[in-house]
Amino acid sequence: MISDEAVLKVNIRTVSAEWRDRVLASVRRIVRAECEAGNCPKEPTIEPTSSFPLTVNDKTVTEALDKSFSSHFGSKHLANIQNVLGSEDFGILGTSIKRPYCYWIFGCVAQAEWAEREKGGTLNEQPINHSPFFAPAIQPTLTTGTDAMAVAALTFLAKG
Repeated sequence: MISDEAVLKVNIRTVSAEWRDRVLASVRRIVRAECEAGNCPKEPTIEPTSSFPLTVNDKTVTEALDKSFSSHFGSKHLANIQNVLGSEDFGILGTSIKRPYCYWIFGCVAQAEWAEREKGGTLNEQPINHSPFFAPAIQPTLTTGTDAMAVAALTFLAKG
């Protein structure tokens, strides 16, 4: 039995609007080419289901937070981390009200497990939050998150 329909759902993540446009154009081109190669009786229907603005951290806000986080967390704060291709709707918050923002992340793995993974070269195998194997360590994750929020708020709200 051959189906008369195929549904392909993809989540595309890019670090710039230019690359987003290029990747989407490539997806459309490939899908159309496959339909033509398969002698499909009609053109494919391509419908975006959602789209979020890119999350681009404001330089001034990011530098202020970097300074505060470095002061509070010391060597545990990893400054200048590379772009993360998270599928976040966070960018909507800042862009919808036209305010600068900074999206940050922090680890949630127990130090002993992190050291073991680092030693064994398996850091990239750490389950992420959408994995059924994701199991954050309650501590220090809650303390770190609470501290980060307080430090961030005080960075911009503290007097003097």
